[in-house]
Amino acid sequence: MGGHTSRVSRQTKKIFRKQHHGSTPTHVSTNPQFNSLSADHILHLQQTIGNSAVQRLLQSNTDTDIMRDSHGKGCRCNTCGSVQPVETQSSQQTADSGGYNIQRAADNTISLDEFQGAQQEVQSKAPEGHGKGCGCSSCSGGRVQRSPLQSISKTNKPQIQRDIVTEWRTRSKSFWTKGRSTELQAIDTAVQGYLDSNAHTSGGLWRMKLDLLPVILDAISIWKASKGTKTLNGNKVKRLAAVQELEVLIKSDLAAVRERKRLDDEKRARSQPIFDKWMTLSGGMDEYAKRNSFNNFEQNVDRFDPTQIAGRMKAINMNRNEDGSLNEEGISENDRLDTESLKDKNLGIGAVATLVADPSITKEQIKKLRDDNINPVTGETIYPELNNLLGDDTGEKDEEVTETKDLGGISFKVTYNKSDVNFGARLEMLKAAVVKIKSAGFTPPALDVYLPKMGRSLSISGECTISEGASKTERAVYVAPNFMHISSENMNNPLDTKKSDGSGEYKFSSTTFDPSGIGTIVHEFGHAMHRANNGGKFHELWGSGFKNAEMVDIAKSQVSEYGTVPREFVAEVFLGMVYGRTYSEDVMKMYRAFGGAPKS
Repeated sequence: MGGHTSRVSRQTKKIFRKQHHGSTPTHVSTNPQFNSLSADHILHLQQTIGNSAVQRLLQSNTDTDIMRDSHGKGCRCNTCGSVQPVETQSSQQTADSGGYNIQRAADNTISLDEFQGAQQEVQSKAPEGHGKGCGCSSCSGGRVQRSPLQSISKTNKPQIQRDIVTEWRTRSKSFWTKGRSTELQAIDTAVQGYLDSNAHTSGGLWRMKLDLLPVILDAISIWKASKGTKTLNGNKVKRLAAVQELEVLIKSDLAAVRERKRLDDEKRARSQPIFDKWMTLSGGMDEYAKRNSFNNFEQNVDRFDPTQIAGRMKAINMNRNEDGSLNEEGISENDRLDTESLKDKNLGIGAVATLVADPSITKEQIKKLRDDNINPVTGETIYPELNNLLGDDTGEKDEEVTETKDLGGISFKVTYNKSDVNFGARLEMLKAAVVKIKSAGFTPPALDVYLPKMGRSLSISGECTISEGASKTERAVYVAPNFMHISSENMNNPLDTKKSDGSGEYKFSSTTFDPSGIGTIVHEFGHAMHRANNGGKFHELWGSGFKNAEMVDIAKSQVSEYGTVPREFVAEVFLGMVYGRTYSEDVMKMYRAFGGAPKS
């Protein structure tokens, strides 16, 4: 700062000595338009057009368009009398407004209103010659500047830089004055609060801007009001420019975020009633169950927007009867989704699963490998598929066929591989499940049943170790409306997972009631019976859970740990009923409310 002061004393005072000091000036201005200039105005001009140009200006009688000391600083030559970049930031300590400099005739001061009125934004122009971004040392640089007295276009707009906010304190630092008024400190506080919130960088915090940005604008308004109609000289222009830059950016951001809020509010208004419907379970189920999946509206606004809703949310929400239950169209759509997600997956894996043994491995080694890997519940092998490498060849072609089979007086379409040596035993398991269900007083629905030769890929290495492939089918699964898949893995190979309470009991009722694999099939028939009895409730319970911890505890302690979600609860209760288990009225109330099948 001291350098600028000495520069005034060396140049300005030599050229234009003040009369009231009683001294005779060594140089007197011969240009009548500039006889009344103050030292501050002279300094303003020095910084804008250079010292030599100021001297020529003061000594000229007529020329108000004095050429600057060099190209690139706003001279009036043919090539430079237009928009041109300033070489460095230090060369723009004049009326800096939003990325360009405003210059007026030297006999005018710059008022606050004039400064604000002149703040029109400009665009960069393609290089066409000197002074238009040609790349020479004078014309290259970051900002643009207009020549003296040139009007400013109201149609062009510059790029607003984000560091206007992050570098606010640096940008708003006065060149001559260290102090910051109370009003300016209020802007500092508002800007810092905005930065501390991280809302300026995080898209997820955009709603915070609605509260924070107006605080900055209010502080700016108070600061501007404190200036009144004060005349602005060069030592105030930089700070004003920084405030104006900040105001332009904050207003732009606030307008954008308010528009975003408007659109978001419209979307939320569309989504809310559909979300509310999603969260409602019909037919008395809401007394015992609640929606667990996608149950946070704030996180799922887009999912429930009727212009975007799809999949399960659409199938369950958009097809309801007046009483809130799913209509037939909704039930069919949910059936289709189940087919896509489960049936096609299991059919696809079962069709390509393989059983491969290294050629060096003997049957005796395979038999030992089978017999050494035992299920702790049944004492049977966990690799029943290895029987296909040990038993007599069926003589049948290795391909899948679909045939109608009478099982317990009910016709089932069964898809299987005739070369599977385990097929006969597996079909008997399916028949036993049907007979068991009928003997318990229920009538199972006729289904399409898939019994793949391989529900998983198995490979035996030359070291006689066995490994599973990355993909495998479900052990057993029912897929609405009429498909059941039972893997080759299910033969005498139950899951031996224990309950988490340390009781030693099994997590799955099927393991407790019948670990041969028949219990697992009966469980899946429980789902099929549920769908056949009340397809609407069956599908509505997708993504649901029990309403409270007390109900979860009833299910866990009286049914099974696996039955702690409503749809599995229904299938587990059905399984228990088929095997003669009697449940409490608390359990049966929930079973009936969820649409569990009654006895015939």
